[in-house]
Amino acid sequence: MPLADKSARVLRRLGAAAAAQWEIWNTGTTCHPVLARQSLDTWLAHLAACPLPPVRGRVALTALRSCTWIEWAAYAACVLRTLGWETTLLYRGAQVRREYPEPRPFNFWARVPEIPGIALVDLDVAQRRPDLGGVLAARARQIAAANVAYDFHVEEADVHADQARYGDAVRRREGEIVAAGEAFDGLLTRERFSRLLCYSGLIAESPGLLAVAQARQMPVVCLEGWAWRPGHMIYNLGAPAMEYNVTGWLRALGPWDAEKEAEINAYLKFLDGNRPDDAAWLNNFYRIQRDNVAASLPARLRDFMAGDAPIFLLAPNVIGDSSMLCRETIFAGQQEWVRELIRWFAARPQLKLVIRAHPAERWIGGKCAVYMGEVARAAAAGIANVHVIDSAESVNTFALIPFARAGLAWLSSAGVDFVVRGLPSVVAAKPKYSGLGIVEEPASRDMYFNRLAELGATAQRPTADQIVRGKRYLHLTFKGFSYEAAARDYRATGLRMGAMPSQTEHDRFFRIITGDERMPDCE
Repeated sequence: MPLADKSARVLRRLGAAAAAQWEIWNTGTTCHPVLARQSLDTWLAHLAACPLPPVRGRVALTALRSCTWIEWAAYAACVLRTLGWETTLLYRGAQVRREYPEPRPFNFWARVPEIPGIALVDLDVAQRRPDLGGVLAARARQIAAANVAYDFHVEEADVHADQARYGDAVRRREGEIVAAGEAFDGLLTRERFSRLLCYSGLIAESPGLLAVAQARQMPVVCLEGWAWRPGHMIYNLGAPAMEYNVTGWLRALGPWDAEKEAEINAYLKFLDGNRPDDAAWLNNFYRIQRDNVAASLPARLRDFMAGDAPIFLLAPNVIGDSSMLCRETIFAGQQEWVRELIRWFAARPQLKLVIRAHPAERWIGGKCAVYMGEVARAAAAGIANVHVIDSAESVNTFALIPFARAGLAWLSSAGVDFVVRGLPSVVAAKPKYSGLGIVEEPASRDMYFNRLAELGATAQRPTADQIVRGKRYLHLTFKGFSYEAAARDYRATGLRMGAMPSQTEHDRFFRIITGDERMPDCE
């Protein structure tokens, strides 16, 4: 039967939606794939048309967790081959079958084995090496509850508190971490790799793979998407990607100067809703705030903030964000922190507390299972000196700073945002900027609440040094250390070999993660 007739039969079986998806979007002479499989076809065609360099070695690369990471891994394998590196993809057959159930003409994974020099290892069936010394089991016990919390979009404290609901999931995740690590360790007894490129290092099976690489002193680079800037990625050498090397990056980015000052001031204006026209790097930047800082505040909020009582502004994180994993210190979790703060303020009517739930809670929709506005509102019911602003309300968080005595954060960048805008900030968990001298980090609950009492009694402001340190951190995080190395929607259909939106930046990222170029933060 001719191929066209076979395709027509498949389209009829899959229906009109799939038929529309199989079409190619044409603009002039450019064809844009709208299906992951079509993207892979173009990558393979690119490799077939280009002379490939001699093979210099082999890299292990994870293709796990979701279609985002599976598709990027296949694309990365194609890019790495143009740099002289062959790739072994580590995947799980069950995940691949779940993500790509389509018949062969549509199935993304069906052509992955055609990538030049590719080898595929299914961790579900690979020969395992026993967990010698219990390294994997120890890591699994340490991380599994936080890992399950991420899956269910709750906090680790919730998982520990409800064993009936989460206990089986924790035990299953422990087994998956150990099994993946044992399979990778078994592979390392048979194969040699220059390094492992591993997504996350905190999520799903990745802690097991990272633990094996660390135990064997094998170079491992953990990778993450950096959704603040569409298509951007970050890396970290030898540790989870979200535990990025802040001090190394600050050193690499160099002294503070007028150019960096202008860039971060543009970012601050962007948060206010007033992006400068000459700050092109902020184009398509993730916008958190729902309103301009100059917009009128709701009358009820204005009435609450009227008077002379010192006001504290609390800005929590979005529960379920991977940046929150394993960062608790003096409180078991963010919800406990908010409830205790509300009780503390309820006993001190001479002070006021405004809680501004993170605007991104509503933006991420179904990925949010616990809304901090709802948690706070329930805890603050009937308490006159606590006002809760829900995540869906159109209030710019930074419009509240002129009314506030101090800022309170769990561990988000809001803690730094407060400082650079002249507001002292106290955090309740361990933020990425811990130890940089930007915010206050009390070592106990008593120290925490004693410090709040001091700030309530006496108005204080951050020092000029704290403000500069804060600006340097914000510049690092939002301007300096990420690379546009993925599709802006993090799917295969936006990946174009040799024709990425920021090709020079993209290529540098791949040279860095393969070791062909020095890591700026490790110099």
